[in-house]
Amino acid sequence: MQQSILYPMVAQGALIFGVLLLLAKRRFKAISEHKSDLKYFSLFQGSGEPASVTVVQRNFLNQFEMPVLFFAICLMAAVFGRADAVMIYAAWSYVGLRLLHSLVHIVGNNVRNRFMVFMTSNLVLMFMWVWIVL
Repeated sequence: MQQSILYPMVAQGALIFGVLLLLAKRRFKAISEHKSDLKYFSLFQGSGEPASVTVVQRNFLNQFEMPVLFFAICLMAAVFGRADAVMIYAAWSYVGLRLLHSLVHIVGNNVRNRFMVFMTSNLVLMFMWVWIVL
């Protein structure tokens, strides 16, 4: 069971790489359609990028905020033998919520829905941090 905690980590990593690939695709498209300029990327100053690119960029940056705590708690659970069924279920729940957060953010960007999913994922993450010490 201890190794099972690694699968949600791999899934979260896949989500991050998926967002990165989408970001690259949208940036290349924006550059090819002359909606963005290569000069912008030297200092990230100037005319900027279209909203369709900026939203993916923000989502990509989000993947290196709270998910860092997710990776840490999963590794702690694996190392200290605390990767029980509850922890694994919580880890998969967190990844599912982060996927939903990315979809809400990138597809429709409804701020209210995005915030609700974001907060729910953070509650799951907080639970994981509490569960490991119980």
